[in-house]
Amino acid sequence: MAQYSYDESGNMAATFALSVLVLILVPWTISVLSPKSRKHVNRKEGCTCAPCLENQQRLKKQMPRVTFRKSYVFLALGWAATAALVYKVINATPGESVLYDPFEILGIAREATEKEIKSHYKKLSKIYHPDKIKATAEETLEMIQDRFVKITKAYKALTDEVTRENWQKYNDPDGPQQTTVGIAIPQWVIDAQNNIYVLGVYAVVLLVGLPYLVYKWSTANSNKTKDGIHTKSAAAFFKSLTETTSTEQQILQILVKAYQFERTPVKGATDKASVLKDLEKHLVEKVGGETKWANWTGSAASDENQKRAIVLIYSHLARLEIPDADLKKEQEQLLLASPLLLSALQTISITRSWYLPTVAIIGLQASLAQAVLPSPPLTGLEQHLLQYPGVSISDIRSLSPAEQSAPGLVKHLEAAGDARAADVKKAAEKWGAAEIVDARFKVLGERIVTPSAIVNLVVKLRLRPPISGAPVKPDTSKEALKKAEQREADFLVGKSDAEDLDKVGAPESGLAHAPLWPLPRKPAFYLILAEPRQYKMVVPPLKVTDVPYASDAEYRSYKIQFQAPQNVGEFHWSVRLVSDTFVGEYEEQDIVLKIDDVSALDADERGDEEDDISDPEEDSLAGQMAVMRGHKVKPIAESDDDDESSTDDDKSDDSDSDSDSDSD
Repeated sequence: MAQYSYDESGNMAATFALSVLVLILVPWTISVLSPKSRKHVNRKEGCTCAPCLENQQRLKKQMPRVTFRKSYVFLALGWAATAALVYKVINATPGESVLYDPFEILGIAREATEKEIKSHYKKLSKIYHPDKIKATAEETLEMIQDRFVKITKAYKALTDEVTRENWQKYNDPDGPQQTTVGIAIPQWVIDAQNNIYVLGVYAVVLLVGLPYLVYKWSTANSNKTKDGIHTKSAAAFFKSLTETTSTEQQILQILVKAYQFERTPVKGATDKASVLKDLEKHLVEKVGGETKWANWTGSAASDENQKRAIVLIYSHLARLEIPDADLKKEQEQLLLASPLLLSALQTISITRSWYLPTVAIIGLQASLAQAVLPSPPLTGLEQHLLQYPGVSISDIRSLSPAEQSAPGLVKHLEAAGDARAADVKKAAEKWGAAEIVDARFKVLGERIVTPSAIVNLVVKLRLRPPISGAPVKPDTSKEALKKAEQREADFLVGKSDAEDLDKVGAPESGLAHAPLWPLPRKPAFYLILAEPRQYKMVVPPLKVTDVPYASDAEYRSYKIQFQAPQNVGEFHWSVRLVSDTFVGEYEEQDIVLKIDDVSALDADERGDEEDDISDPEEDSLAGQMAVMRGHKVKPIAESDDDDESSTDDDKSDDSDSDSDSDSD
């Protein structure tokens, strides 16, 4: 029977706690302190205009100068506790030996003979017999007797057969003993005087702490969708977004319905009605009157929270300076919440294949990034040139028709000796003007596209800024063309929807020109395959990043994979590329998907050389369907058994008639 004992010294508990701490702290420390590796370290330098550099410096100042995190505190405390436990374990008093060794007790060598053992025992008896020693304060009579008993048992374990057998079998000269099992729980935990405290801790943890954590987790998750927004925000989006929603103003009216559920109120920003009214007055002037402003705000004007949000957002788009620091902070909070909300809104539009709302959402993202009002009241030219650093409406309207472009604007400013020309030129050199080099449909291993085939829309893209160096010249040699074909084949076989930058030979994109956006921003584009006549998207759009500049690489390939229509014929679609960072950057190319019947494939492409076992039989349902489609089927074989059975039947009939004649 086992006997259990608690860890009175705390050594076992310390060892157990030390093991658990080390298992937790080692991987956690590695994950926190190890540098985060990146696949591509080669990165293109971003926009270096003065406003962008100032914005980057401002963002750096907002971040803590010392990258101090709470995890560092917990790591330090954890390792301090580990060090204390290591010290305790090392300096712990070792327990008694668990192995019984009579030679050690008697103090003789293991190779001693029985005669030598008896002689040594007699000497010890004369020295340690209780009758020979007088008890003292330091050594009691009980201690003297216990020591002599140990010596006697050790002697018997080496000389007496029964005692020796007990020692060898059970590690004890007295035979089998109770098994003692130590439990790594300190004795004070189970002491009677501490029961109330231990039960109190259990009650707090199990009855208060655990239910609270479960409640917090369930409420936090029950109010959020998989896109990370509040369920009430999602409900407002589903109710408000329609297929005819086509302007950025309409998207913004829907967007502000969610801000009251997503943002945390800024202290001190609630009682700012007078500042908001002044901002609204300026906005009315900007958009061209009360009527237009009412159209822009829509239903948001009737709700105080929505109206507040829409005024702050439009103030950002109109580049109005907000004098109040609390309102400025609230505006920044709204801007930072917009990407997640617009992404959720875009998901709704994409799942329904709506083209117009999707493009409007992407356009609003670009307008927010560049702080440019939608059109109208601004024209497309004004929207484009206002994005360049330090350019105003009056500057744009002073341009001649020949100067109404980025290079023309630079020349105009340089001619006037304007210092802004240098910053405009720097921004134009890093501008995200994408170009579709080529777009075509490809089926892996097939010459044509057949019904229901898996099709890849392969689009080759590059950036051609308004002011840029000479583009990379394409190599038209046979060897280069062969390498390009192999490169495209490898890309089609791969799983990634973007070609590897290492194979392209271009760096990652740098930061985009967005001096008024409250976060660093990389340029991105949405590749859309649209059905222009029905304003539908054929497949969900692909978000592409790291498009190379024409001066760095000839192109980079991207692909969208989908299943071809089941009908034979031509499908006239459009490949459209829309930027979510630069207003007005839009590229379009018409494309035709021709679906040919399977009969257009030659024998080798159809796989006629394969065994007939793969073809359905002519008289089966699958065979009849294949015949209707023009596919090959296995013909019905003439069966000799049927002929033989027919002959046998005839013979049987003849024999029956003969027997009938005989009977007559």
